[in-house]
Amino acid sequence: MKMNMMTRKTSLWMALIAALWLPSAWADNAAIVSANNQASINLFLQYQNLNYQQGNSAFPLYNLHGMPYGLNFDVSKTFSRFYTAIDLTASNASLAYNNNASLGLSKATSFVQQISGRLGYSFYPRSSLGLTPYLMLGYQHWQLDTGGVALAGVRSRGITEIYQTAQGGLGLLAQWEAKPRWVLGLDLLVFDNYHTWAYTTIPIGDAFYYQQATLGNKISWQAAVNSDYKMTGKVHGLLGVKYTRAGMGFGQASDANLTMPAQQNRQWQYSAGFGYELDATAENFSPSDWDSERQALVAANNEARLQVGCLFQDYGEISTGVPGYDDRQTGEMPQVTISLNKTWRNILAQVALSEAAGHTQYNGSDVFTHAELVGTIPNTMTDLYGRLGYQFFFLSKASITPYGIAGYHRWLRSIEYPETYHNNWAGLGALLQWAPTSRWVLSLDGNTGNTFNSQIHTWNTFEPPNTVLFESNLGSRTYVMAGAGSDLQFAKVWHILANINYWRFNYGKSAPVDAGGAYEPTSNTRFMAFTLGLAYSLN
Repeated sequence: MKMNMMTRKTSLWMALIAALWLPSAWADNAAIVSANNQASINLFLQYQNLNYQQGNSAFPLYNLHGMPYGLNFDVSKTFSRFYTAIDLTASNASLAYNNNASLGLSKATSFVQQISGRLGYSFYPRSSLGLTPYLMLGYQHWQLDTGGVALAGVRSRGITEIYQTAQGGLGLLAQWEAKPRWVLGLDLLVFDNYHTWAYTTIPIGDAFYYQQATLGNKISWQAAVNSDYKMTGKVHGLLGVKYTRAGMGFGQASDANLTMPAQQNRQWQYSAGFGYELDATAENFSPSDWDSERQALVAANNEARLQVGCLFQDYGEISTGVPGYDDRQTGEMPQVTISLNKTWRNILAQVALSEAAGHTQYNGSDVFTHAELVGTIPNTMTDLYGRLGYQFFFLSKASITPYGIAGYHRWLRSIEYPETYHNNWAGLGALLQWAPTSRWVLSLDGNTGNTFNSQIHTWNTFEPPNTVLFESNLGSRTYVMAGAGSDLQFAKVWHILANINYWRFNYGKSAPVDAGGAYEPTSNTRFMAFTLGLAYSLN
């Protein structure tokens, strides 16, 4: 009797394993597979309720609430039952504080950027049911600019808070094919904000104080219900509702007398959008699908790319005839780059958007008083550029693409006063590519030209806020760019990317910006970027 019970239990386990692993189920769930092979864009509106807590106290210190709106871009792909997804989200909002007269807080502007990736494996217990456990890794950059005219009676200017958070968690995506063209999904995720860097610019009286802290981690969770309906051809209509309960722990600021409060954030998000179905990748990939290394060179220039990495900055201001730097700013920041590359009859076109945000070390002085300033300051770098060239194949495994390139660079930093540097640039260059194998392409890239329309704007943080304190032209200078890269195809439509890039340019000296003769000096800017990424083939 005992043996029979053990045999029955063993049979049940074997039946369950067989139901999950038998590949025959793959062909019976086309609607679920197509729902997991899409490029989609969604607009969303969410209700946000954020409580700040002192230490681990139960009552909120103060409350911040509002209705952010934003945009979500998502690419998901499955191959050999492996589920991958990359998600980009940006939201903006004007938030309101609760009526707490002792704090004197009023409004805040919130801007959130988030990137996350998922990797999972899909099981199919039934042809109409899919279960996908997955691992999630992400990064969030949140900037909060607080308004108001008083904080305990002493604050006269706005506070800028920046939170940079690394995230990781485990989730389960359950999908049910309600009808042949309609898939309902339930997504449960438990994650941890396991490392949060907090930076705050605090004006008190006529001085600025820069605080930084590492906030404690808190286990958070998220639940979402999604609807995916295939309307026609490859176009899907998408609806979603998501609830998030996330938090950050409190932390000790760089000034030992200040403590960064803990946070408990609750959000309801409502989204609607469209998806474009991508062809499902076959379970087995054979290198023989490619005819030659020349096709590998063409494929490397027909991709949608997403790359993340680190940007190293070295900025210095110099005075003519004086050795060394007057002011210098150095450090590294996280960077995200999105680009689209396409060739038509050997004509190569590319457009790219790159953004880096973080804090770097500043050693310098006040532009008006010349008082020494040393500290860690916030930065945001934005670059948009495009190139157009023609690809020549001079060997079966190599090509060279001369091109013209033009772009726009914007740098926002805050040293007592927010400053914006921006310029256009244009030049000529060449891209050299070599394919050692039919799935691997190495590249060298370089271009040079001139900057133009270079300007600086310094913003007033007193009343009236957000007005230009001074502005000036910074002239035109020569720039140099160089880079090296690797593009490795690991599945029929997916590529792994690795790049290193160098950029050097200068700004000229400005005209005097006040009656005392203060001016923006000549400066040198050098960047070194290291990135890794994924690319989806557009052939």
